[in-house]
Amino acid sequence: MTGRNNTEGDKIARLAKAFSDDIMSLSDDEALAEFAEMGGDATLNARIGADLLERASISINMQRMLQAKAGVAADKLRSARSTATIGIAEARARLRSFLQQPGLQLTLAARNESELSDRDVLSALADLEELGLLPKNGDGERE
Repeated sequence: MTGRNNTEGDKIARLAKAFSDDIMSLSDDEALAEFAEMGGDATLNARIGADLLERASISINMQRMLQAKAGVAADKLRSARSTATIGIAEARARLRSFLQQPGLQLTLAARNESELSDRDVLSALADLEELGLLPKNGDGERE
């Protein structure tokens, strides 16, 4: 019985191969002619296919945009959490303390914390915390 199933399976495999070889041997013009004989409209189907691909591309791009927006929102939230718990005076003191470390090689502009806006001070602290150069939240421990 096993031999018989194998033989039938071989016959089906040969038939499938013959069909696929026949289809693959058609030229583009022959394939389009056969499609038209069956009532198909190649131009319409090409337009439908292009529309499907465009919609899929738009959908994928929208998903990527949503993921990017979610990432930006998460970064803003993370940054806000780390700096929102301290006032600007404390933030400036933390930044000044960091900038006055011995051996720290910074430009004059980077060392001059007093010329930075409040937003720049908070942003600099968030960057230093994210890089691991300052403990988060000013509590001496890293999260």
